[in-house]
Amino acid sequence: MGTQVWRQRRSRDFVIDDLAARLELAGTVGRHQLSLGLKGYRMTYGERWMRRNPSAAAPYAVDLYDPASTYGGTAAPLLPFTNNDENRWAGTLYVQDMWAVTDRLTLVGGARVDPYRQKIVNNRTGGVGQIVDEPVKFRAGARYAVDDHVSVHANWGESFLLNSGTGRTGEGFQPEEARGYEVGVAGRWAGLDLGMTWFDIAKSNILTTDPVDPGFNAPVGRMNSRGIEADASLRLARRWQVIANYAWVHARNDDKSFATPAVLGVPAHSGTVLVVHQLPIAGRDWQLSGGVAYVGDRAGSLDARPLVLPSYVKAKAAVEMPVTDQLRFRLEADNLFDARYAASSYSRLWIYPGAPRTVRASLRLEI
Repeated sequence: MGTQVWRQRRSRDFVIDDLAARLELAGTVGRHQLSLGLKGYRMTYGERWMRRNPSAAAPYAVDLYDPASTYGGTAAPLLPFTNNDENRWAGTLYVQDMWAVTDRLTLVGGARVDPYRQKIVNNRTGGVGQIVDEPVKFRAGARYAVDDHVSVHANWGESFLLNSGTGRTGEGFQPEEARGYEVGVAGRWAGLDLGMTWFDIAKSNILTTDPVDPGFNAPVGRMNSRGIEADASLRLARRWQVIANYAWVHARNDDKSFATPAVLGVPAHSGTVLVVHQLPIAGRDWQLSGGVAYVGDRAGSLDARPLVLPSYVKAKAAVEMPVTDQLRFRLEADNLFDARYAASSYSRLWIYPGAPRTVRASLRLEI
């Protein structure tokens, strides 16, 4: 209590070794654009954790306002926490056809098969989990140009993603699966681009903080997110452009083992505005840009006493200078005014602060 904060001591050693290959073929037959792809990868992942949780008898505390006064204490020895070895072998074969039915109507359809084998060995318990499957997923879409300026589109698709690690019981996780659709409208006129899309996505087996032990992950039974995304690009003059986007998202889970249907870290409202200016200097165009990003309130925990991470606004700016025709120098600053905010959280006791003002410099060479 007071100014003393308990700390968890931990040591981590993660080792990943992966090898991937890809072959893609594309061609046109009449009004059909055909794509065929073959991918494969192998991955080994070693996960070693040692940790010690604080307690009233051994709080391993630090004073927030006088941390130096708490230095020099003896930390309790680390205890084994996670010791896993994971091996994955996976391949993908996909085909897609984009068919220009008319000059205004385009249809797209595709399918993919993803055979995989995932094996996780829990070296602490001796348990071995293995999943072997060959899921087949499909996608379909359509775009129709109403006139030379306005078009409408619709897309539907399925996906899956392998999950790593083990849960509180030492068992591995089933793959994350998703199915969703979107419908939208887009317009393009001289100096103005507009777009708006409605989406609805249902996912299962999404990993989040375990409601029983926040030191582990647990899969949410099913999560649904639906909402609207809107974006606009306005060219005010030959050298000025304003780019803006906004998203409204309603995300909920239906897993009764969680005390709340909220989804961790998903804001209902978010958006950005960016202004870009091309400035001619010494015969070359410098690019100056600046903007702000807004992130709304988010669920910070999934327990019976919900924690809300407050909304925040942060600014950024950048300048890009062409040194030569092939070499460009870029200087950018994120969180320009050094705003203090909570970027994300794992639980109410584990909140990640946002990064302070950050300045980066880079060179890009185009050959």
